[in-house]
Amino acid sequence: MGTSISEISGFLKETGYRFEQFGENQIRLGFTTQNYINPLGHKSLLLLISLFEDGRYLAVSAPLAMKLAGPHADAFVRACMMFQWQTKLIQFEYDDSDGEIRPVIEFPLEDAPLTRTQLNRCLHGMVTLVDEVYPILKKALETGVIEFPKRGGAAANPIRDMLLAKIAELERAGAPEAQIAPLRALLAMLPGGGTPPPTAI
Repeated sequence: MGTSISEISGFLKETGYRFEQFGENQIRLGFTTQNYINPLGHKSLLLLISLFEDGRYLAVSAPLAMKLAGPHADAFVRACMMFQWQTKLIQFEYDDSDGEIRPVIEFPLEDAPLTRTQLNRCLHGMVTLVDEVYPILKKALETGVIEFPKRGGAAANPIRDMLLAKIAELERAGAPEAQIAPLRALLAMLPGGGTPPPTAI
């Protein structure tokens, strides 16, 4: 069964996102960020939704999110792998021809349908997690220092802490469960278990 560009477009319209179809099997859309700064110097993250294998394989990626260059490349790659271990959701791809680092979430749908909840989880997860880890990756790339927050002498999961704080904040503010649910879903994926759902450009 899988999915189609028209079905994904329908989900995005229902959610209220602005987007642009790019080719026959891709959609691009942007989100504002708090920490992440793109190569053009703007606080926004470009996402690309891509379908493969006649809609049976889905990928959400952030093209050209960062560029690997300089003497601290090894520290940057280690930081990416540490973050990938913590979250289990995002992977990092590397193009050795130009140094592009591309965060990506991908999975096979095969004969299963795609739901709007699944799509929103991918979009929210990509923006929220990239935005939170960006200062850590940037520091690793520029200085060679990998500095994930620590607590009680053991490595903490900063993403888990951020999500817990944001969920508590939204609950105190009386936010609707529809706004909190994607954050709960992300939290459930982390070991041991902020920002609101991202703002589309």
